[in-house]
Amino acid sequence: RQPSAPDGDVISKSDAIFAALVEKHGLPAVGAQGAGAVGSAMLTVTLKSMAADSSHKTPISRKLPGGMTVANVKRMCQQLFKLDVSRQRLFTKACTESDMWNAELMEEDLKPISFYVTHEECDIVMQEVDEAVAKREILEKEERRKQLEAAQSKEQAALFAAQENEVAAGKLAVVAAAEATASTSS
Repeated sequence: RQPSAPDGDVISKSDAIFAALVEKHGLPAVGAQGAGAVGSAMLTVTLKSMAADSSHKTPISRKLPGGMTVANVKRMCQQLFKLDVSRQRLFTKACTESDMWNAELMEEDLKPISFYVTHEECDIVMQEVDEAVAKREILEKEERRKQLEAAQSKEQAALFAAQENEVAAGKLAVVAAAEATASTSS
């Protein structure tokens, strides 16, 4: 069992900086598991499948820790709905929303689900990725990466040229100063 967090008033009396922060922002929100438990809140999630082979299955509700990664939820969906992780696309929406237009794509597998989930109760909808669309997205992502690399390379070359010009100008200034000093001393 975790020790209970000290009362905010006790800390405020002993730490002036904390007291100023509390005055400006209010007391920090501390979850049931104590301070420092980022994303530790338990979220009630209803997992639904929209994939062709498993859309007939009933939605499944689970309490999941907010710190659980999207990749782990995908593995859970793979076990429940028998769709390979690589062919899944997860979306999240509030339980009160009836349509999928407002659903948010959970595209980063390493992010915790609390990054995408904004309600304590929500739906996570699994859709099957069309292979042609997935290939096109991979090609588009690769093309964007190449364009970014080309732009960065061009910018780096321009910076290098500017540095060379600055160094050359500095050398000319030193030579001119040396010549001026030599001509005045002779």
